[in-house]
Amino acid sequence: MLALRLAFEVELPPPDYKYPITKLEKTIKKLKDLVEEDIEEEEDIRILKSMIFAMRRKWANMVIDRDTNIKEAWKPYWAIWGVTKGQEAYCYG
Repeated sequence: MLALRLAFEVELPPPDYKYPITKLEKTIKKLKDLVEEDIEEEEDIRILKSMIFAMRRKWANMVIDRDTNIKEAWKPYWAIWGVTKGQEAYCYG
């Protein structure tokens, strides 16, 4: 149960237990909609696009960190259940 709780807390971190990746995705979508519909100034569009690019990079890093931390939470239990294909890279790293 400890691994399950740790994996759960990686995806939905305390104290509010909300999924930060989804929150960032919603923010990116709002900015993209703003660029496509409401903004007419070229400078503002350029700034918003650079913000979207930075947020996408942050999103990708968050996904990588989440996946790594989930694997770390389950790693001690692989000795019990055995290692399956794809887990070899994480067993002794």
